[in-house]
Amino acid sequence: YVSIKGKGSRQKPLPLGKWKWISFAFIAAWLLFTIVMPLSGIALRSFVTNWGEGVTLADAVTLQNFLDIWDQPSLLRGIFNTVLISVIGGAIAVGCYSAIALAAHRKPDGITRFLDYSVL
Repeated sequence: YVSIKGKGSRQKPLPLGKWKWISFAFIAAWLLFTIVMPLSGIALRSFVTNWGEGVTLADAVTLQNFLDIWDQPSLLRGIFNTVLISVIGGAIAVGCYSAIALAAHRKPDGITRFLDYSVL
């Protein structure tokens, strides 16, 4: 058997020199604005009763929102349905990919390679 591949080479980090800290600051700022701030806002909003001008954060913070979930049967049903659908969907996905992996292992032809690649 002959394998046609590129030559392996050792990977070296790209020396950035003086741009190292500038790129670090840019990436840190990007992560702050795209991930940390939105998730912090969502988490903070889940702990307050009302939001607006003239409302101090210390007066509005409460855990009552999480206790109120248990008093709303439609909300509990929605949470249960979401968890149930995600568990069943995950199990079906694992089962389907296991069947594709088994088929690709037993008969490595074009169709099974296509299926294996398509589920990536």
